[in-house]
Amino acid sequence: MRAKRAGELAGPNPTDCGKKGTKYHVAVTGDGVRVACVVATTANVNDTLVFERLFLAAFAVMARIATVFADKGYDAEHHRELCRSFGAEPHIHKRRQPGGSGLGKRRWPVERSNAWVLENKRLALRYDRLGFIVQSLLQTACILLVAGRLAREL
Repeated sequence: MRAKRAGELAGPNPTDCGKKGTKYHVAVTGDGVRVACVVATTANVNDTLVFERLFLAAFAVMARIATVFADKGYDAEHHRELCRSFGAEPHIHKRRQPGGSGLGKRRWPVERSNAWVLENKRLALRYDRLGFIVQSLLQTACILLVAGRLAREL
C-alpha cells in the first residue's frame, strides 16, 4: 500500500516508481476468512522473509492446516519443509517456471478479502508513520470482517 508520509515499514516500491509503500501479508481460509495478517515489510523486501511468521500466526489460530497455497513470491524449499513439519501439504509455485500454476482459482478469496480490508481508507493510503499503528489498524479491520461474517451466519 502506498505510504503517503513514509515512516516505519515504508520503503521504495519497485512497481510504483520508487514511491514509499508497505506490504500487507495475509493468510486466509479457502473461503476468504482471514486467519492471520502481518504488516512486516517495506514494499521492496522479498516476501520469503515473512512466510514463516505468517504461517506460524495462522497455525496458532487454526487447529489444523491441511494445505498451504502460496504464489511464487514465497518460493523457498525451507518453507515447504516448514509446512510439512506441521502436517500441511505445500502448494507453492516455483519461480522461473511457466505460468498456469492453478493458483488463480484459489487466489480470488485472498484478493476479495484484500479489497474488503482496503475499504478502510487509513489502510488503503497510509498516513500513519508508526508501524504498530498500521499493524493495529490491519488487525482491527480483519477482526471486524470476521465478526461481521459470524454475525451473518448466526
